[in-house]
Amino acid sequence: MKFFYTSSSSYRCGLLSLFFIVVIGCLRAQPPVLLVNRGLPCGRAAPAAQVVYGNGHYLAFFQSPARLYLSAEGDSSWQQALSAPQLTHPVLAYGRGVFVGVGDSGKIFISIEGELWSSRPSGTTVNLRDVQFFNGAFYATGDSATLLRSSNGLNWTRLSTGAGAATDSYRGIVFGDSVLVINSLTSGGTGVAIRSDSSLSAWTAIPLGVPGGVMRFLKDRFYFLAPQSTLTSTDAFTTIDVINQNGVGFAPLATDGLYDGSRIFLFYQNNLYPSEDGLMFSFSYNLPGPAMGVDYVNGHFFANGIFGIQRSENGFEWSLLGGNFTSSATNGVNFTAVGYWQGPSFFFGQQGLVASSTDGLHWKTRVIADQSMDVVIYDSTEYLAVGGAAYASSDGLNWTVPPGVPIYVSWLTSGAGIRLASDGAAFFRSANGGFWDFIAGPPNPTGYPLNIRRLKYVNGNFYVLASIYNTDVRISSLALFVSPDGINWTDITPQLPFHAGAVSDMAYDGHKYYLIGPEQDGSGQRLGFYTVSTANINNPTSYGPKGGPVSPGLLLGTDSISFSYNDSHFVGGVTDVNGHGHLIYSSDGLQWNTIPLGSLTTMASVVVKDGAFAALGTNNVSAVLRFPVWATVGHGSDSALRAYPNPAFDQVTIQLPPEETAGKASRNIVWLYNTSGVLLQKEEFGGYQVTLSLKGIPAGILHVVVSANGRNYRKEVLHW
Repeated sequence: MKFFYTSSSSYRCGLLSLFFIVVIGCLRAQPPVLLVNRGLPCGRAAPAAQVVYGNGHYLAFFQSPARLYLSAEGDSSWQQALSAPQLTHPVLAYGRGVFVGVGDSGKIFISIEGELWSSRPSGTTVNLRDVQFFNGAFYATGDSATLLRSSNGLNWTRLSTGAGAATDSYRGIVFGDSVLVINSLTSGGTGVAIRSDSSLSAWTAIPLGVPGGVMRFLKDRFYFLAPQSTLTSTDAFTTIDVINQNGVGFAPLATDGLYDGSRIFLFYQNNLYPSEDGLMFSFSYNLPGPAMGVDYVNGHFFANGIFGIQRSENGFEWSLLGGNFTSSATNGVNFTAVGYWQGPSFFFGQQGLVASSTDGLHWKTRVIADQSMDVVIYDSTEYLAVGGAAYASSDGLNWTVPPGVPIYVSWLTSGAGIRLASDGAAFFRSANGGFWDFIAGPPNPTGYPLNIRRLKYVNGNFYVLASIYNTDVRISSLALFVSPDGINWTDITPQLPFHAGAVSDMAYDGHKYYLIGPEQDGSGQRLGFYTVSTANINNPTSYGPKGGPVSPGLLLGTDSISFSYNDSHFVGGVTDVNGHGHLIYSSDGLQWNTIPLGSLTTMASVVVKDGAFAALGTNNVSAVLRFPVWATVGHGSDSALRAYPNPAFDQVTIQLPPEETAGKASRNIVWLYNTSGVLLQKEEFGGYQVTLSLKGIPAGILHVVVSANGRNYRKEVLHW
């Protein structure tokens, strides 16, 4: 075989040109890139049972229905497993490279990676209450004095203790001080400790004299946590009540406990009580939300309960692994979102959340208020979040209470030094950071309720996007108002040839205004979402044709609807009739493609950072949609922008056409992307050209985007 090499520059350039054309031609056909993080469930429909660790990842088990989620770090990035063991009242353990789960009716499931689970025979149909891995073997306990043992999780043998009664319920098992101790509950409801000898062969029943509870071995002590007593023992024979015995110590009533390697913690009603010696316990650390139990897993604290999972590194500073987010904003550096944790209930209200993210997918969330936070904005100087409380932050991480900001408002926007807020009935206005004044809202001569959907500041004006509910015929109709200053309002409600139930959101592409909202029939039934556009927003009859989803039959837009515009693309979030979230995107604002997210969520907010659309919703669902730069169509052209040298080695100079600099402002922006749409550089420059360093950037095709005087220019550069 012979190989030929030529140094002919014309031949070499010809090959490069051919390669360039073929690759770019293929790339332009690619769809937008979507990344979704569904996270952990949260709210009343998310009862969390347990968190375990093994084989390099965390498993979080949720029940009703049974669901498993996996994470390598155990923080904000979780993925739902392909399957989950169908267990009622599940308990999981890990040992010898195997996860084991037990539950009611004698069911046992095993898995290696936590993704695929298989059922194993247990030899019993009684309810199994606990499973643990001790001393090289799994032990499972259950009703009717059931004690099972397995060395590998596959084959199980029933053991007999010969202690207590055959009707006792073995509620749990612990190992400490070289002995096994079973937490047994008699048919009369009293607690019994059934203790083995050091050979694990002979057993002794030790009545505890108190109602049944939870047993734990923490550090060097056994604990029996009963409804009215907290008993402890060093040998599981002799116990003391560290609550009621004067002079011995102090401990709270407790329902669970853990040991983190240095301190013992007892848990009761969302409080953790730490202790150095296991007898004297300090005042509690409060968890941000309600929990039913706690785990210390792989160096991290986890609290689980009826509303989801919380995590802590030290036991007193907690973050939430989930949330329902209603609004988001960006300062160009990070994303900030607000919302609520938990659903409404008689016992627990909605706690206000604030979350931060650098990529729009992975969020760090914490409770900031006792009531729901509804909206957050960034107005060039700081974030401002309002709802059940008001908070301000310069970076989205450190929050303070700003003086005078109205609370219990659900809508907020800002522009031209003016902030405008509303609680749905009253309106408030602040100019240049000054006092907030109560002001009159838009005119509503109908006498029917005005339901605000959103406040917006677009292209130099304030807008109230709303609906008016006709209580006589029980049908909503859209309403739209404009104001240059937030004080004087004009009704500019569109006159459309179909029935629109509301205006839910608004966008502006530099030429036209675009509205989106729910469409209804004559009886008020929703038909999906609509979009319309106009170049003259003040003319109610100037709107063009109605837009909607490309795929027929999709009843989308039955809940909160939002969208944003950036660089020739629209991206929004809608909800279908089953409560599942969908992303929608369009290049013209009329024909919309849909991406089902497959999750029970309302995609409530879409914001743009570095060309990426970040969508955030309820039930801890977030998504980032990025359009590859080669798929974007702008107002400029490729040929007008010059790049040299091209191909380039260590650097490339980008030069604007002369018409963009002659007598015009010279504040321009250049972005450099790779073929995956990842932003490599972003730089502001003045004049007509800028030189970019390519050192450290892998060889391949690069995409240059320049924004100058409201026009976008693109150029492909081959980097050697």
